[in-house]
Amino acid sequence: MQTIVQDTKILYLGSKLKHIINSTEILWIYLLVFVLLIIVGYYVLLCFSILNIIGIGQLKQVEDTFTKDNQFTNKSNIHQNISWEQNGFPVAGNNGLGNQTNQFYNPFSLFIDDDDQTIYVADTENNRIMEWKFGATSGKMVAGTGNSGNETNQLNWPTSVIIDKEKTNLIICDMYNERIVQWSRQNAKNGQIIISNITCYALAIDNNGDLYVSDWKKHEVRRWKMNDTCGTLVAGEMGKKIASINSISLLPSSSMRIIQSMCQIETILV
Repeated sequence: MQTIVQDTKILYLGSKLKHIINSTEILWIYLLVFVLLIIVGYYVLLCFSILNIIGIGQLKQVEDTFTKDNQFTNKSNIHQNISWEQNGFPVAGNNGLGNQTNQFYNPFSLFIDDDDQTIYVADTENNRIMEWKFGATSGKMVAGTGNSGNETNQLNWPTSVIIDKEKTNLIICDMYNERIVQWSRQNAKNGQIIISNITCYALAIDNNGDLYVSDWKKHEVRRWKMNDTCGTLVAGEMGKKIASINSISLLPSSSMRIIQSMCQIETILV
């Protein structure tokens, strides 16, 4: 009888010990799974961090390259934390719609020459470019006649005006004449066509003197370097066939003019 009781106790203790061992194994399995999840999560986060750093670095490199190579002279350096006055005040016009020298009719754009303290306004529906000194009560017509036309002294819906790198000429987008004209700032009576057969809308120029032109019919932006023949497509319908620009003259010399047809150049002395 005593032997049976002892055997029963041994069996009971064995069962208890087995249960304890099984519980311990389960706890170790849970702990191992938890540790593995932590390790996997760590490496996933590490991979995302590396990819993010690489992506930001590449984006920063592209941004720095573009900023270095394409700093537009008509782009202001505005601090990101700048605050603006809630109520602005007129600096040009503000005398109702009209064609007097103190009025505008749908002015589309402007360009500010800080050095000369002057605002140039594309007075679109008056077919003229107005020069407006800071503090002045009226402007001065410096390009166009006030009447639409396609002669060299006329404009037809000028939409954009800028100043070239040397600050000696105005460059004007003469939209309805489908041309870009250069106009001397020294009281010139006539402009010079520098790009024709282009439905330009807006202009910009960078520190290298390269001209950027948006073409609203072709839905593209082209960059024109000095002596360029057809310009370089920089934004828009990449890969599609683009009709050729027929003529361009960006040479500083007034003794030569370049005429182009389908990007074939012939030089004519004038």
